Amino acid sequence: MLSQLFARSLCLFAVLAAGAVASAHEPLPTPCSIILATGPEQAAQPMILAARRYAAFWNTGEARYAKAGLAQNFVDRTLPSGRPQGLKGVLEASKNFRAAIPDLRAEIEELLVVK
Repeated sequence: MLSQLFARSLCLFAVLAAGAVASAHEPLPTPCSIILATGPEQAAQPMILAARRYAAFWNTGEARYAKAGLAQNFVDRTLPSGRPQGLKGVLEASKNFRAAIPDLRAEIEELLVVK
């Protein structure tokens, strides 16, 4: 039991270390905690990086992070009336939020990764 816990801790450390390497070139928000609901930790790395990039988009308003963090076929399932679907809608939402709240910041307190 203890060896399994130790192995999981090492794997989670590897995931976090990989995220740190990815952020060496990009100033991405770092989650305070990561919860992996299913699957191996290694498989979660791309999802964690995408979530950190999307959080960086909301933190900075820079479109390059939204483009890097969202799939090309992204669909907003909670789309407000009048907002375009996909990346265009996300960029418009950010522009509107930043017009109302110029010092808007985003952090990741807890990141839940599910398959």
